[in-house]
Amino acid sequence: MKYCLCKVIDQHAYHTIAHELGHGVFSLRHTFSKDYAITQGSTRNLMDYPTAKTTNATELKKYQWDALHDPKKLIAPWMQNEEEGEMRVISTKVDSMYLYLGTNRIKPNSYQLITTIPEMPDIRIKPFKNNSTDSTEIEVRLKIEYKRWNSVNTLVRNDSTFYPADGWHKVKLNEMWDIDFGSEMRGGKVYVYYKSEDTIKSEIFYIRGANPSEQEVRNYLTSQSYNEWFLMKIIREESGSSIVGQAMKQFNPGRNYGTAWTNTIGCPNMGYPRGFGLMQLDNFGTENGVLLVATSNQIWNWKANIDRGVQLLREDKINWAERRINGYLTTIQNWNAANPDNLVNDSIYIERGDNAGSTVLTIQEGNTDNNETFAINPNNTQRSIKHATALKYYNGGAYCTLRRKAITNKPYWTINRLNNINPPFNYVERVSSRNP
Repeated sequence: MKYCLCKVIDQHAYHTIAHELGHGVFSLRHTFSKDYAITQGSTRNLMDYPTAKTTNATELKKYQWDALHDPKKLIAPWMQNEEEGEMRVISTKVDSMYLYLGTNRIKPNSYQLITTIPEMPDIRIKPFKNNSTDSTEIEVRLKIEYKRWNSVNTLVRNDSTFYPADGWHKVKLNEMWDIDFGSEMRGGKVYVYYKSEDTIKSEIFYIRGANPSEQEVRNYLTSQSYNEWFLMKIIREESGSSIVGQAMKQFNPGRNYGTAWTNTIGCPNMGYPRGFGLMQLDNFGTENGVLLVATSNQIWNWKANIDRGVQLLREDKINWAERRINGYLTTIQNWNAANPDNLVNDSIYIERGDNAGSTVLTIQEGNTDNNETFAINPNNTQRSIKHATALKYYNGGAYCTLRRKAITNKPYWTINRLNNINPPFNYVERVSSRNP
C-alpha cells in the first residue's frame, strides 16, 4: 500500500501522485534504474526524479505505455531492493540563510570567537524567504572543519564535527535555530548547509579562540586544586606565555585573521611536532597501532587542555618519576646495609649540561630572577629530585639515573641536564626560570 501525503495540492503534488501510481499500480521502474543506465534527473519522464528544470515532467516511453495497458508484463520485487517506490519532492526555495550572533546579524565569512570562559559563540541561523508566510520546514546542518600542518608540512589535524551529529535539523522558514554545541569547544571553518529546491547550498563563517587572562588561569588552577608548585611554570614555558600579566596563549595571539589554513592567528597554539595549547598536548603513545593525540575539545578549550595536561603529569610523569627514584633509593638502602664501610651518599655526578663532570650535593636550575634547587633528600627550601625528573619526562627523557661503578658495582647518582632535541637544551632549567 502506498500513501502520498502532501501539505498543499500543487503541480509538485500532482506529479508525485502520478509518479507513485506508476510504481504502485503499474509497476513502472525509475528511468535511472540500473537496468536502464540513464542519468538521474536528465529527462522529462514521469518516472525520473524531477529537477528545477523538469518539474513538469510527464513523458512516458512506449515500453511504459505498454506496461500501463498490460501491467502483468512487469512484476515489482525490485522495489524491495531499490528506492523505487520512494519519490523525492523538491524542497522549498530559500532566498537567503541569515547568520546571527545572539540577536545580532553577522556577515558570511566573518570571524566569531570562543570566549575566555570558555563558551562557544551563540550562533543562530534563520532560513529566509521574501514575502512569505510559508511555515515549511527547511533542513539545515552545520559542519566545523579544522586542518593544521606542522613546520615540516605534515598534516597533524584533520577534524570535522557536525551539528546535529547525524542527520539534518528542521527549522521553519523565517524562524531561528539556536545551535546547541553542547559542552565541547570547536573552531575552524564553519559550513552552514541547507536544502533549497533541488540543491544543497551553504554559507561559511569562521570560529577562532580568545586567550584567557593570567588571573583566569590562576583562578581555574585554584578551583580544581591543581596545586603543584611547577604547574604555572610549565604552562608559561610550554605556551610561550612568559610575560607576567599578559594573556595566556592557548591560541596564537592577534586579530589579523585569515581564511587560509596557513593563517593560524586565533587558532590553537601549536609546537612541533603536534603539541597544542597551554600545556602543548602532544601524542600520548599508541593504542592498537593508532596514535593517541589531543581531542578537538582539548585544543579549543583551554580548561580541558589544562585538565588533560595535569592528568598526564599526575598519572604518568610524576608517578613514573616517584617509582624510578624510590626504586633507586631502595637499591641504595640495600647496598648500604650490605656495605656499611662503603656507603652511597647523596652526591650527584653531572653527566651532561652545565658543570658536566662535577659532583655536587644539590642542583640549581633557573636564572638569577627565578630558580629552584633540587636534592636527593631536600630540606624545606629545596625541591625533590623526583620533581626535576618528572619535569624532564614531560618534555622527554630521564633527568636522574642510578649507575654502577665498573669494578666495585657500587651505585651512584647521575643527572643528564640536556634533552635529545637538536640543539639540546635544559628543559628543567627553562621551567625553573619561569615566574610561578
